[in-house]
Amino acid sequence: MIGAAMALLGGNLGVALLKFARNILVARLLSVENFGIAATFAIIFGFIEMLAFLGLDRFLIQTRNAGLERVQATLHTMQVLRGVFVAGVLYFTAGPLAALMDVPEVAWAFRLMAVLPLIQGFVHLDMARAQRGMRFGPFVKITLGAELIGLLTVWPLFLVFGDYRVVLGALIVQETMTMVLSHLTAERRYALGLDRVLGLAALRFGWPLLLNAALMFGIFQGDRIIVANQLGPVTLGLFSLAFMLTFMPTGVLAQTINRLFLPKLAPLQDDPAAFDALARVVVQVGLVVGLAVAVGFSVFGADLVLILFGEKYAGALVVLVWLAVMQAVRVAKMGVSVVALARAETRSPMIASIPRVLLLPVAWLLVERGAGMETVVAVAILGEAIGLAVAFALLRSMLDVPVRPLIPAILAWGGVLALVVADAALRPPRPEIFANFHPFQGVILAAAAAAVILGMRDLRVRAIGLLRVARGARGAPFTGGS
Repeated sequence: MIGAAMALLGGNLGVALLKFARNILVARLLSVENFGIAATFAIIFGFIEMLAFLGLDRFLIQTRNAGLERVQATLHTMQVLRGVFVAGVLYFTAGPLAALMDVPEVAWAFRLMAVLPLIQGFVHLDMARAQRGMRFGPFVKITLGAELIGLLTVWPLFLVFGDYRVVLGALIVQETMTMVLSHLTAERRYALGLDRVLGLAALRFGWPLLLNAALMFGIFQGDRIIVANQLGPVTLGLFSLAFMLTFMPTGVLAQTINRLFLPKLAPLQDDPAAFDALARVVVQVGLVVGLAVAVGFSVFGADLVLILFGEKYAGALVVLVWLAVMQAVRVAKMGVSVVALARAETRSPMIASIPRVLLLPVAWLLVERGAGMETVVAVAILGEAIGLAVAFALLRSMLDVPVRPLIPAILAWGGVLALVVADAALRPPRPEIFANFHPFQGVILAAAAAAVILGMRDLRVRAIGLLRVARGARGAPFTGGS
């Protein structure tokens, strides 16, 4: 499992670094206002993914059906039909969406983006089938290749257009390459077909995920829509840069958790003791990832923004650490979501997302009355915290996984986040490189290390066990202990 984990994490990290490099290049080339307009394309792309999300690849990983060729052909057909439907919705709603985000002049670009779901509809799902056997090579090759080509197109597109259209062109190129590479790396022939029973099973599996995707769209894009509509493209550019920076590591690691542990948990559904043991590990991995992001941005975030993007984005510092805290709480729910998907209980992630979305109107009302983007983030943190509490309640009531053994890990995680929040409140960031280091950050780092080592017992024991196996396979003695 260590080898698969390293391959998957390495691939996801490579994709993230390429995406990060592309965003740095775009931010450096464009003005803050143009970067803000380009950020509306990310919102529309999220709208596309929300409408299209039925979890068909996850159904292919999770299903126990032995006739995988028939399953895969049915899912391919459903994917094509979904792409046509989403393209039509986007084309006819492009105008109102552009008006909502206060950029009516780019409605044409939103209509052009309707080609993206059509392209996605023809992606080969063989890379998802490979993941059933913990083979992540095809997925890594496809995502890395598409991201690399997307990065390489930015500079030529800038020479041609010189404005926000760079991002639109790069998106189309990247999605096209994802589709092409999915066919070039596939082991099975691409086939279409429609089995009514399998299609209905996939819909039963996917409809709660679709509703959850709608909620996640509100979570990921609702804040930015509020900022765009109420505060304008310049503020949206600053907010989007801070959001992008904090989301990148959580997104990469959350996706790694999902793809790595879902194939391991799903076969244990009929072994409650083994399932519960691994489920606790997965939940604690989500907590650790959240801590790493929050603490990392607390210590190094301000310098990262100023060095990589320049002083023109210094306005993003006021929400950077707060957004990192929000992402830490959000990604903590990811472990619970993976546990739910492994049991085909797709309602749990949806229910846990509802509190966050219900608070969006509160943020909108506060901004309308004069509040800034800091208030938007504060309301978001509150919503995520309530959603996390709901997720843990569902872990016990709906998924039948005991929560009591997780209490020390949850308390350790919450204690470190409280230190990060206190530091951010008492010491606002200064827009100067290397001017934000102070002794209390040492306390935060030490507390985080103690929380992981002492609080995450199940994760620690599992990690030591895997190291023993790995060292034994190489014939080397292991001197550690649990």
